[in-house]
Amino acid sequence: MGLPAVTTLSELTRKFKALGWQEKQGKKHWFFVKGTRKVRKPNPHGRREVHVSLLAEILRTAEIDHDTWNAA
Repeated sequence: MGLPAVTTLSELTRKFKALGWQEKQGKKHWFFVKGTRKVRKPNPHGRREVHVSLLAEILRTAEIDHDTWNAA
């Protein structure tokens, strides 16, 4: 199953937390952290949506497959 065309930032955060990631604040960005893995959370800059291409890159960095993401 593929990824949705657009995901909201709140949905992104909810799913990362459901998958056991914690949200932490750095100096300039928020991060999702799980063990030794760290993934930067996108800044909204007026938009509250994450395009599918950015979501795919975030999931690749976090080593989360599409099936796991869709099931969360």
